[in-house]
Amino acid sequence: MFQLKFLLIGMFQVIGYTIEGCSGFGATVTASAINAMVLGTAISVPFQCMITLPVQYYTFSKNYKLISFKDLKIILLTVIPCLLLGGYISTFLNETATKIAISAVVILIAVINIYKHIFKPLVLKQVVAEDEVSDTPFSKAIRMVCLLVGGIVHGAFGIGGPLLTVYTLSAVKDKVHFRNTMIGMWCVLNTINVVRQGLSGMWTPEVFMTAACALPFTFIGFFFGKKILYKINKEQFLRVIYIILFFIGINSMYNVMKVFF
Repeated sequence: MFQLKFLLIGMFQVIGYTIEGCSGFGATVTASAINAMVLGTAISVPFQCMITLPVQYYTFSKNYKLISFKDLKIILLTVIPCLLLGGYISTFLNETATKIAISAVVILIAVINIYKHIFKPLVLKQVVAEDEVSDTPFSKAIRMVCLLVGGIVHGAFGIGGPLLTVYTLSAVKDKVHFRNTMIGMWCVLNTINVVRQGLSGMWTPEVFMTAACALPFTFIGFFFGKKILYKINKEQFLRVIYIILFFIGINSMYNVMKVFF
């Protein structure tokens, strides 16, 4: 039976999937707090995975020619074993400390790039030098560390998404290829999550009902975000991405730290 809370959840999916439609990530993080508050964790976790797949499968089928399959192959061949490793070592890791560390790293990376792409050109009126954005051996090493650690902590606690985003953003320079490569990655990783959730009995009639009511809103938001993507240039796109990463890091840090206060 339809309930008013389904409409509320749907409205927040529009916001979240507008961000995802533009950037290729961010929908789950944006709406997760509201989803959990309204639905409860037992419903919101499988619900979030379930509604994201139709949008991602559709986008993958329409835009597979715009995916950097070379980078996607590297991501998946690295991350999937790391997911298994993360699940194995999760009992040896301190979840709170790990979340704080990952959040701090994401915030630091976002702040550095907000300074580079927003503060310097818009406030200081300085042009970003070409060597500042070149692909150096050091930047390659850093992004590989982000990929490995992101896969491990995602397998352990499901929080590796921001680090996987940092890797992909560094590896895939074109905004459209970046967005579609991210979609391709989440197609695979979320399919794995959905299968695991189904096998563990997390799919319930309420999850299916909530997902069915929210799905039209996810497509509305996603297509609106896609229109934004094609209306902004690469530099504007990078500004949007790093601002999103910054708020994801802040939100993650807040959710961890509020337990102590």
